[in-house]
Amino acid sequence: MERNKNYYFIIIRPMAVLLVGTGLLLLTGCAMGPSPRPAPYPAEGKEDIAGRIAQLEERLAWTIPPEEKGRLLVQLAMLYAHPDNPGPDYKKALSCMKDCADMQPPVDGRFVSALLVQLDACAARAAAVDLENAKLKQQAAALEQENQDHKNVIEKLKRLDIQLEKRRKNMQ
Repeated sequence: MERNKNYYFIIIRPMAVLLVGTGLLLLTGCAMGPSPRPAPYPAEGKEDIAGRIAQLEERLAWTIPPEEKGRLLVQLAMLYAHPDNPGPDYKKALSCMKDCADMQPPVDGRFVSALLVQLDACAARAAAVDLENAKLKQQAAALEQENQDHKNVIEKLKRLDIQLEKRRKNMQ
């Protein structure tokens, strides 16, 4: 009996503590926290915007791959339309976005078709919900009318009870 107790405290218990500790360490170390959402505009100071615009325009003048050119055009458009830009130029921002859109490959027809199917399914569900909503409104109106009728009957019964009580008192 003594040997089993010592065996438990010497070997089994430390192993269990080690396994639980390792498990907790692994679980807490791998937990993903919420990732911050990117800002809609690049973080630039008011004085840095003009310099950054000049840098991007100079870079776009070079021969660069289309992927990088598209990324630079989007950055440039965001800087032109930046709320902290002392002289925003929305026409240039729109022009940059149009140039970027022209560089992109056309949209796949299967993708558009799948979107249209989903849109049609959503429209059908919306119509069904609208129909059910109309039926429920009719039921609510009918129940409200029935409730009002019951209130009127209760009020009439109360008045009748009062009249009967008065007659009973007069009879005595």
